Amino acid sequence: MKRFNGFFYLFVLLSVTIVLARPGDNTSLTQAMDLLLQNKYDQAVQKLTTLIADDPQNVRAYRLLGAAYQSLRQYDKAAEAFSKALELDPADVRIGVALGKALFQAGRYPAAEKALLKALQSDSANISARIQLARLYFQQGKYRLALPVYRSLIRENPVNSYFLKQAGKCAAKLGNHKSAVRYLEKALKLNTEDLEIYILLFNQFKKQEDWESVLPVVNTGLAVYPSNPKLLLARGDAYFSLQKYDKAAADYLNAMNRGDTTAYLFKKLGVSYYYINDFGAALLALQKSVQKNAQDPIAFYILGLTQKELNMPDKAISSLNKALRLSVPDYISDVYFHLADSYNKNKQYRQALDAYKKVLEYNPQRKLVLFYMATIYDRYYKDRQTPLRYYQKFLEEAPDDVEARYKNYALERMKTIREKLHFQKGRKLQQKGGQNEN
Repeated sequence: MKRFNGFFYLFVLLSVTIVLARPGDNTSLTQAMDLLLQNKYDQAVQKLTTLIADDPQNVRAYRLLGAAYQSLRQYDKAAEAFSKALELDPADVRIGVALGKALFQAGRYPAAEKALLKALQSDSANISARIQLARLYFQQGKYRLALPVYRSLIRENPVNSYFLKQAGKCAAKLGNHKSAVRYLEKALKLNTEDLEIYILLFNQFKKQEDWESVLPVVNTGLAVYPSNPKLLLARGDAYFSLQKYDKAAADYLNAMNRGDTTAYLFKKLGVSYYYINDFGAALLALQKSVQKNAQDPIAFYILGLTQKELNMPDKAISSLNKALRLSVPDYISDVYFHLADSYNKNKQYRQALDAYKKVLEYNPQRKLVLFYMATIYDRYYKDRQTPLRYYQKFLEEAPDDVEARYKNYALERMKTIREKLHFQKGRKLQQKGGQNEN
């Protein structure tokens, strides 16, 4: 389709150039146009470059040179040629549009917008300029600017499915579900062979969990594309969400046979088999899913349930433990660590200790946490045995790469705490002895 659009654009440009050609023009321009029509773009560039060297005021030569460079995907050079043509003929809106398109293709969006808006100042109804401007806004994610342009194009061309589809895409990006569906359904009525529209409508209904509306859309698409794996997968998801697992499994299997071998498909296929009690088939599908994506907790969870049903307890335990580990993000222990530190600084010591315990729960290898817990107990708790116990546990379990200053501090505090405990014990004995004498 893009190739056709490019050829059509080139054809129009050449036609206009031929119409505007003056009787006195030499044959080089005609030869260059022939080369372009034969897809001999490099030779056309050479011919036009020579022609411009002899006649630097030749607007038509610059326009054709821009077109040649566009065909070669040398968009910066194309923009340079169109810019020169526009300098020579600033009143020609078509050159301004061509410049805007070339700048757009070169990724020079601000310059492209400026060129297209300038062209529209001269001809506000210019459809080519408006189409390019809408595409430019859409490409940049400026959907609020693109949508009004597409709406104006629709008012003038109400049976253009492309404009309706693009308006639907803009509305979808802006979160306007009803408008998106309305535009897309109109587009689909005008062009039932556009596969993208079916997928776009499916995604809109999926976001709303409107699975009943999915089925007629996807069924219509499958009537046109009966072997399309995306549509088969979409219908499978609809059946799955409607708990029609046997039909879902059939569509997933069909999609797989049509080339979809993603982890997602195997997971949904495996879960469907599990719910219809075909545990052997579920096992095979889910094993393929986790082989392709070893980070999906749901796949491991259902795999574990399947293995349990098949009397494979060891494997079930392994899969379910894997599901548990994947269900908790890797950074959770960091979150609890910084939360504990914040509680500590805010003098909320009980909350700090609880958070430190969570750190150890999710990452038992973080032994330095024992040291921080010991210091809190040491500073703010009357019971001297508790900090002593945590300092001791820290020294016993801390790896060799822990900084020596932590270990030295723990040893010093343990010595001081033991001396204090010994002193307290002696005083208690003395007090007890005095009571006995009395």
